[in-house]
Amino acid sequence: MEVILFDRIHNAIELIDRIYISARTCYSPLNHTQLCIEAEQTSYEDKLDLIKKVLKSGHHSVLEHVSFTYLISGISRSCSHQLVRNRIASYSQASQRYINFSDKSFDFVTPPEINKDSELLKEYIDFMNLCKEKYDKFVKAGIKAEDARFVLPNAACTNI
Repeated sequence: MEVILFDRIHNAIELIDRIYISARTCYSPLNHTQLCIEAEQTSYEDKLDLIKKVLKSGHHSVLEHVSFTYLISGISRSCSHQLVRNRIASYSQASQRYINFSDKSFDFVTPPEINKDSELLKEYIDFMNLCKEKYDKFVKAGIKAEDARFVLPNAACTNI
């Protein structure tokens, strides 16, 4: 697995300003240009006070404007499913529907517990290879990648 921080808020002031302006948008008649000017003229302490007040009231959507973009590769489809089902972020994932894996190596994740037992590990690897063989056979027979993908296991690697 590889994780790269691709883009982010670069400092605490930028973070506080983004949350503050998001909160002020909900409670101010000012337009965005005016809000940005106001934010420049508002002290750090006053911004924090407003943010605390808004969050205490249960208005948490202002936090959704804080963003980080990560590039994650080499995780299992099982892992990516857990990430995307807890919808706290936006995701773009390698598509098993549109990517034809028949001409590519088949990477998969091996759970640590299986890795501990050499006999089970061999069976696991054999099964992963069988899944890839069936996938390749279906694609060569003219089955679309979007249908052939149904034989790929949750252990198949993905990028998100």
